[in-house]
Amino acid sequence: MSSSKLGRSENLDRFWSEQLLAQRETNVHIESVTRENIRSLQEVKRYPYEGQLKLSGTFSYDLPGRRGGSHTVRGDYEYRTASGLFLLNTQTDRPRAREVFDDINNFISESAEIYDSLSLDRRSIWEFLDNADVIDKLVVRAPEGQYDATLLPQLVGREDPITTIEESDLSSFEKEALISVVNKHDLPESLESIHELDIDWFETSIEEFKAGFWYNKELAEISFKRGSLQLDADIDIAKEYLLQLFERDVLFQSNDHEL
Repeated sequence: MSSSKLGRSENLDRFWSEQLLAQRETNVHIESVTRENIRSLQEVKRYPYEGQLKLSGTFSYDLPGRRGGSHTVRGDYEYRTASGLFLLNTQTDRPRAREVFDDINNFISESAEIYDSLSLDRRSIWEFLDNADVIDKLVVRAPEGQYDATLLPQLVGREDPITTIEESDLSSFEKEALISVVNKHDLPESLESIHELDIDWFETSIEEFKAGFWYNKELAEISFKRGSLQLDADIDIAKEYLLQLFERDVLFQSNDHEL
């Protein structure tokens, strides 16, 4: 299971083809292109990108070596034209997404450049997670510091939650942040969701999350971290389900924000 680096672009389909980078002095080469229109899944109501074109295929990248020469890294990509979402997938950390995108951007119009950062509306992300069936990890950056908010329900009902935190294997920074949160907000006797806590979550920044959504009696999981998206599902249709939810609830609601 690998992570896809995230990018976003408009009008890229006007330039995209196997010939785009052929015979060019560039490290990246498009090896195949498949075109198909995306239909909304029945379970994704009010999908805003009905019928959008999806371009997908494989690419190669000539990665320069430290002592001269190079070796070729291969991966796959997916570009969804209406939402503008670009997914770049390799089995290694190199090349970085910015390296690939920069090479491509050199040969296309400025109006179609691929950006390697997405400016996502934090309220939309919170609402997306609020609809999740399971949240396994939720790292937030708040005035108290950075911590995993899914740890808070584990402290509910503890006779001494501060001691529990201090005796945990967490880093000193996360311990300090969690202790500050517990001291600032009274923990209830029982808790079903972190949204029940007296915390203004919309004022926090989400650094990382892992959430699960049930699809056809199987749990499909989506993880987000530092510009990477990971989809964990046994069947491709479940991955498409996760992407359509992410497009509808996060990207579409964030489209008024700068990339």
